[in-house]
Amino acid sequence: MPKRAPGNESTGPSPKRSKSDAPPSGKRKKGRLASPPLSISVVKWECVDGDEQLGTAHIASSYQIAEPTLPSWKQIFAHHRKDTASCDLAITTKDGAEILAHSLILRIRIPFFESYLPVFKPLSGETTTRPSPIIITAGWVDRPTLNQILDFAYFVIPSEGLSDDQLQPVFAAALHMQWAELEAACEEQFQQRLQTGNCLSWLEWAVQNKNETVKNRAANFAATNMDALQDLHEMELKQISLEAHLAIIKTI
Repeated sequence: MPKRAPGNESTGPSPKRSKSDAPPSGKRKKGRLASPPLSISVVKWECVDGDEQLGTAHIASSYQIAEPTLPSWKQIFAHHRKDTASCDLAITTKDGAEILAHSLILRIRIPFFESYLPVFKPLSGETTTRPSPIIITAGWVDRPTLNQILDFAYFVIPSEGLSDDQLQPVFAAALHMQWAELEAACEEQFQQRLQTGNCLSWLEWAVQNKNETVKNRAANFAATNMDALQDLHEMELKQISLEAHLAIIKTI
C-alpha cells in the first residue's frame, strides 16, 4: 500500500463535539466579581495653542466613597438613653422620682439587675403591643444619683464625666449593687480628685461605707497634709468621727 505523501494529511473539518461531551452547564463555576470601592475623579482640560485635540487632562482632585460604618453597640445604647418611648421599666427613687429605663440594657450592663428585673415577652397571637412600664422601687438611691448611674450604664458619659457632687453617692450605689465596673471607675476618679478640700469628707464617707481602700488612701493623704488641714479646715477636722481620727493616727 503506497504511503501517503507528507503534507497530504486530511484537512477536513474536525468532528463536532457532541452535547454529551460538553460539561454540564449546571456545574460550571461562576467567578465572583469583587466590587471595588467607588472612586470619583474630577478632571480639567487644558488646551495647547488653542487646539483642543492637543489638550491634556489633569486630575484636579479625587474622592473615594467608602461604605457607611455601622454604629457600635455603645452608640446604640447611648441613643436609647433618650428613647423613652421604648422603655419597659420605671424606677422609683427614694425622693419620689420616676426614671424610665430599658430592662434589657440594665440586665446586660449591671449584674445587680440580672435576676431583679422582669423580662418582656410578646403577648399571645399576632399582637405584640408592649405593656405599660413595670414599676420597681429603688429606695437606696435618689434621682440625681440614679441618672448618673444610668448615663454611665448607657455609655452617655465616661467615668471622668461623673460630677464631683455625685461621685460619693454614685460610689455608694455601686457598692450597694456590687457593680465592679462602676466601683473601679469611681475609685479611679476619687484618687484623681483627692485634695485637702475633700479628703476629710472622703475619709468620713469611707468609714460609713466600710471601704478600706478609700479610707486608707484618704487617711494617709490627710496625715501628709495635716498642716494645711489645721490651717484651712480646722473646724471640719474637729467634727470627723473617732474612727476617722484613728485612721489618720495609724498612718503617722
